[in-house]
Amino acid sequence: MKPKQLILPLTIYNQIVEDCSNHLPYESCGLVTGLNHRVNKFWPLENELKSSKRYFVSKQSLEAVMNEITQTGEQVLAIYHTHPVTAPVPSYLDLKNHPDPFVYMMIISFKLETPLCKLYSVENNRYMECDIIFTT
Repeated sequence: MKPKQLILPLTIYNQIVEDCSNHLPYESCGLVTGLNHRVNKFWPLENELKSSKRYFVSKQSLEAVMNEITQTGEQVLAIYHTHPVTAPVPSYLDLKNHPDPFVYMMIISFKLETPLCKLYSVENNRYMECDIIFTT
């Protein structure tokens, strides 16, 4: 069974939040990669829907980024996306469309003044909150 935590350097988290805030009021999305549950890099993706309630990335865009990630030797640890005006809790569509039970779902909410980030393990349309360990 995989550990239910992700080690996330604050510098990378702050970069993710800054990138996502630049795309408000739309949802943002991307991937975080690393090894042994420690994040080393984030990969922003374009929300091709330009929607505040959903995101979509084309197969071609995703394949291009996945090819780059494969060359780094790292693993995709989490798929992140934002909730611009709602809490960081997975929606029905978030759960239905989550592609891999071995990849976490990270949601960053901009509902309040300070963004709030939550991490989830998702399997069979069910979720369990996991720990994020922020490091300096």
